[in-house]
Parts: sequence; structure tokens; C-alpha cells
Amino acid sequence: MTPTRSWSVSVLLFLILQPEKAASFSLVFPALLQLCSITRRRSCTRQLMALLQILYFGSLSCTLIGGYSLLRLLSAASFALAFFDISLEIEWMLPEIPIPAAPVLLVVAAILLLRYMIMQKHPQLLLCSLLIMPVSPYLDPFFHVYMLDIGQGDCTLVVEPFCRSAVMIDAAGNLYRDNAESVILPFLEATGIRKLDALIVSHEDFDHAGAVEAVQDGISVHTVIRDPTQPVPVEYPMLNLLPDRTSPDENEGSLLTYFSYDGHGYFWPGDAGILTEKLLMDTFADLPVTVLKAGHHGSASASCPAFLEWLSPDLVLLSAGRNNRYGHPSPEVITSLQSMNTARFCTAESGMIHLASWHGFLFLETAEGQVSCLSTPAGR
Repeated sequence: MTPTRSWSVSVLLFLILQPEKAASFSLVFPALLQLCSITRRRSCTRQLMALLQILYFGSLSCTLIGGYSLLRLLSAASFALAFFDISLEIEWMLPEIPIPAAPVLLVVAAILLLRYMIMQKHPQLLLCSLLIMPVSPYLDPFFHVYMLDIGQGDCTLVVEPFCRSAVMIDAAGNLYRDNAESVILPFLEATGIRKLDALIVSHEDFDHAGAVEAVQDGISVHTVIRDPTQPVPVEYPMLNLLPDRTSPDENEGSLLTYFSYDGHGYFWPGDAGILTEKLLMDTFADLPVTVLKAGHHGSASASCPAFLEWLSPDLVLLSAGRNNRYGHPSPEVITSLQSMNTARFCTAESGMIHLASWHGFLFLETAEGQVSCLSTPAGR
């Protein structure tokens, strides 16, 4: 086996065993050297450097791409002058452009595929790929959960494989923009969702229900669920827990949406707090949860340590606005999760959070370019 194939096979086996290490510098740097040694043209080398910068750092340095040769010359001069105790300060730095890695990778893959089909003279494959694009959501075998970056509020989209159903949980309003027009409806269009089978409203607070009517105006919604006894029109288990409970507090009365797919349980408790958490622990002997959306945006009024220990989720998601005036998520909740060594992601830091599962595998991707395999069939 040649060194190139040996290295490629080793990397492939390593990523199968530890896919969360895909962005490790120990893989990216050898890949850069390997690819640059294969290409003979300087333009190709620069393109590869730009691509790997985006994939690893999530940004593109204009200095390295536009003035690499000059920067290399200045660095060599600075190193040589250092022998004579002469320092050369290099202040020339152009701005970095933040670029999400996932879209770039998809575009590069699409370009390479098109180039291959054109060069190999396979017009029929090119035609088929163009025809498939409009119906691609209906060919997707993954179960998707998208927690949208909606600001200080909640909005989650749950899509069944092959687009058999699409359910939204909450649609937050915003005082400074129209969330439906600027975020929710464009995202539904981008993901190929033409209708919602259900829109579950956990409770009537503006940061959960403020954009519900606007979403209804922009897309077909089969049913809006505000009553916990209403069935959710999907084929997989999705129900609202403790439907008969009463509470004088609107937050504590939030619908408690629990659903499961591919062997993973998901729990979305709205703004329900510690009183409801205690009731859940008293009512259920066990509640299998892989992913928990922290109650009340990570407020200290929810996610008590005893409840977190009882659920023992693999992942906790927090939906909160950047620099929000409520201080969400609270330090107490973060401390509890850290003490349990529980993975957590917050929209205020990571942007939109996307979960995808397939036959027991559970993958995570964020708008900031973080990618991880959270679970495998053998690892559950």
C-alpha cells in the first residue's frame, strides 16, 4: 500500500472511531501538506489553503490568501534580522472574514461533482442531479431537529425522514424585527418545508407565541396545538406530558412536549420550572431523554440539579438571545451541567443548532461550524 493510501485509510478508520475529532489540527495540517504536495499549480495550493482555513478556523484570513508571498518574505526577514538583535515589527494584517464551514463544503462538493460529470461526459447524470434538487427534502433519510437562532425566545422545527411530517414547537416574536418574515419563513423555504403538520404553542408568552399568527399567514399549518390533550398528527411518539395538571402560573403550565425517534428521547418543557420538574419526578419512574431543551431559557427557576440528575441527558440545549437582559442562561444551571459533565450548546453562542439522527446515530451541527457525533448504536 502506498504512503498516500495508507495515510488515507488510517484517517478514515480514526474518524469512524472518533468522528468528533474531524477538525483536529493533527488531521487538518497533514491533509494540507498532502493536498499541497499533490497539486503543482500555485492557484490550486492557495485554494486548498483557503478551504482548509474555512473548515478548521471558520474564517478566511485576507492576509494569508491575498499577501501570502509578501508575508512569508517579511517573516523570513524578521527571523534573519533577529540574529543581529534587530526586530522587525509586522503590523500588516487584513481583516478575517467569518465563513460557516458546512455551506462551503457543500458548494465545493457540488462543484467537484459537476466538474466530474462534465469532464466524463455524463450529461444524463448532470440532468438527473438537477431534477433531483427540487425534491431532495423528500429523499432525506435523517430525522432532523432544528433549534433556530430566534433571539430571546424559542422556535424549534422537527422534521421526519423523507419529509413525512414537519412540526414546529413555539414561534417566538421579537420587538425589533419580524421573526416570521426574517427568520422562520425563510428557513422553512430553504429546507424545502411547504407545510407544517402541527405548530405546538407551549404557552402564550410573546417569546414563545409572538410569531404564531405570522407563520400561519406565510405557510400552511394543519393544526395549532395549545391544549395538551390535543394529539400531535405524526406517526412517531410525540405527546404532551401531564396533560391534566393545573397551575396558576403560566410558565409552570407550559406544554411539556416529549418525542422519540431512532432510539433517542427529546424533551421540550417550554418555560416550566422547578415545581413541574418535581411533579414529573413524582409521576414517572423514568423518562428516557437523550436531548433536553433547558426550561425557561436556562433560567435558575428551572433545571434544578435533582431534575438534571434524574433525567441524565446526554445533551442540553439552551435557547437565549445574545447579551439578553435576563442573564440567561444562569450561572447556576451552567455550574450544574458542568458538575455532571453534560454537553451543552446555547443559541446565544453557537447560533442555530441542528441535530440529525439515523438508525441510532445522532449528529450535531451548529451555525458556528461545530460538528460532532453525539451517539452511535453501540455507544448508547
